[in-house]
Amino acid sequence: LCDMQRFSQAADVARSLTRAFPLIPRVWFELALVHKAEGQRAEEKVALQHALGINPGWSEARRALAEVCERDGDFEASREHLV
Repeated sequence: LCDMQRFSQAADVARSLTRAFPLIPRVWFELALVHKAEGQRAEEKVALQHALGINPGWSEARRALAEVCERDGDFEASREHLV
């Protein structure tokens, strides 16, 4: 849906998936991707933190969170997520 620029619908679907499957980190990661596409960094960060709270060792989510921190100018936090 994001590829078709249907961000609102993509966000609705992703949020409903996080409610239906709150313990599956991938749905939180997908929600973060929607927020990224919409330019909502704070919401993107929260969704990635949820994903990592479920699966702290997931490198893809760690990299994504490090990128968010880097875009925010928080290079120390970015580095911490990569270690």
